[in-house]
Amino acid sequence: MGVARLIVKEQLTRIRTLYVKMNPPIQRALQVFGPLWKRIISKITFFSRDRRFELNLKLRQGCEEKMSERFDLAGHFYIFLTLLFTVYGQLVLKWQVGQAGSMPEGGTDKILFLLQQFFNPWIISGLFAAFLASLAWMAVMTRFELNYAYPFMSLAFIIVMLFSVVFLNEALTLQGILGTLMVVAGLVVIARA
Repeated sequence: MGVARLIVKEQLTRIRTLYVKMNPPIQRALQVFGPLWKRIISKITFFSRDRRFELNLKLRQGCEEKMSERFDLAGHFYIFLTLLFTVYGQLVLKWQVGQAGSMPEGGTDKILFLLQQFFNPWIISGLFAAFLASLAWMAVMTRFELNYAYPFMSLAFIIVMLFSVVFLNEALTLQGILGTLMVVAGLVVIARA
């Protein structure tokens, strides 16, 4: 009985260690709270054999997901869709608002101007694109950690800048080019991390 209990305790220790390694928030908590947190974690027990097996299976699946998450084609496709809808929405909104002219000075005139813009079919398509971008982003969040996925959103700045020069005849400045190069450099650094 003593040997079996020792084996179970050893397995639980391995499971706890793997669980902690796979969860960055718990690792950070261990760094912050140190020994107190370790004592709390050491008190966690898994009572039934079936529960231990289920947890072990989930941990293994989690490891496999972590190994393959950077090569997730569907996840990267969702990032692409988020960028596509975001860029489309920004360009269409700027195009249509630019065609409407400047906003009037009076308070009532401003409200009427904005309502008129709101019922423009192109503006509606831009707002709908923003909604679709939000849905695609939620799909991204199910596939990747935020600290990996969010830097890709800075590509929207680059694409909007380039497309606004091409399609909206906006000026391209040296500051814009330097800023774009810095964003690209940041993306390269984060992608390699």
